[in-house]
Amino acid sequence: MECQCCRRAVTLTRFVQLREVDMEVPPGGFTSPEDPRYLVYAERTQYRPGFVCPACYAELDGEDGVATIDGRMFGIASRSRGGRATTYTEERYRRYQARAARRLGIELA
Repeated sequence: MECQCCRRAVTLTRFVQLREVDMEVPPGGFTSPEDPRYLVYAERTQYRPGFVCPACYAELDGEDGVATIDGRMFGIASRSRGGRATTYTEERYRRYQARAARRLGIELA
């Protein structure tokens, strides 16, 4: 498994709702919900399921859920904070990946 924040290979992860906080709202905001810049912003700032190592989780699991890791800023949703993120081993992660692949109609070898 690989931590989605620090990219280190690990054998234990925490399953979180994660986003990379790398985009600023442009001065003056957006012109409309159909503004292409807004659509990119909304897509990039949405929380997604992610796996982070225990060290990165410890940094992210604070009051605001935000930390800078390897020069990039990440955030986790409030439901992933306070030690509530589920711990995944290699085996549990493989089962998760297999279920996700089946939902997409992909068969893993």
